[in-house]
Amino acid sequence: NPRYRYKSPYARFGFDGNGVKLAEPYHLLGSSDMIHWDQINDAQILPNYADSSPSLIRNPVTGRYQATIRRRWGERRVCLVESEDLKSWSEPRCILHPSPNDPPTTHYYDMPHYYYEPGEIFLGFLWHHIMPFDRIMDGPMYTEYTYSYDGLTWNRTGARMVPERPRGEYGAGIHYVESMIDRGEDIVFYMGAGLGEHGGVPEEWKPGMKARTVMIPGVLPKNRFVCIDSYKGGKAEVLTQHLLLHKPELRLNANVPFGSLKAELLEGNKPIPGYTFEDFQPIWGDFLDKPLCWKGGGLNRFVEEKKWIRLHIAFEQTEIYGIMGDFSFTIN
Repeated sequence: NPRYRYKSPYARFGFDGNGVKLAEPYHLLGSSDMIHWDQINDAQILPNYADSSPSLIRNPVTGRYQATIRRRWGERRVCLVESEDLKSWSEPRCILHPSPNDPPTTHYYDMPHYYYEPGEIFLGFLWHHIMPFDRIMDGPMYTEYTYSYDGLTWNRTGARMVPERPRGEYGAGIHYVESMIDRGEDIVFYMGAGLGEHGGVPEEWKPGMKARTVMIPGVLPKNRFVCIDSYKGGKAEVLTQHLLLHKPELRLNANVPFGSLKAELLEGNKPIPGYTFEDFQPIWGDFLDKPLCWKGGGLNRFVEEKKWIRLHIAFEQTEIYGIMGDFSFTIN
């Protein structure tokens, strides 16, 4: 329905003109232009108010709409609801709960999530709230990367999306990474960041001082969430599993600013003549999509012969973010 091309969960919260508190269930709004919004129907995404920021996507794996949301007010863990028609919604089920490895009194506040098509992967931004005992409005908050291959089962990484910041800087007390926009060559994230912790800055805050909260954008080059690093000036090697090429190309997403990178192809554990380290055209520089080339020529013969090969890379002062190509792989 073009009228509801854009969709967003919402719930009214606050006080009406008579001072009566409002905390309504979540419904769905729709818009054609992201400016004018109407309630799509009377279906409740959640039958009660949950004091959270629900994140809605259409899951290309399941073919259903889904939203990450908290089950109810005061229950700080991440749940999931699903719908096939936006008219009936499943009961919320918990998908992420604080673990024994988290600091004591950790709560999961929310998890905006997105489908990242180039990687065929779901990305989640898990908001941690480290709440002092029995002080529900206090404590710092930060964001952790999570990921999923189907949007239903989620994996923790333990990796902060934003490095810990010194006290007094924006994002030191709280930061919520909330929005992600894929622009092709890079990804833009938007983070809400505050000077103080959850619950705000002290009451002594005076007008005219720095803004309590700001919005901060951050840019990440394409497909650079994770890398293999040669570490501090050292040399390193990577040996892939056995690859069966379906197209005659292998490419790298790598940053080689000062050191060097060379590669060779192996059959079993033996270098293939014409495709050894000595035959490789060395790489220096920063590349998102760099073809690998050898004096032995292209890779058509490996496609035609359906020959299993392995890629062996030696590198120094380098970050390797991805090995790309159209291939199958196996351990033997």
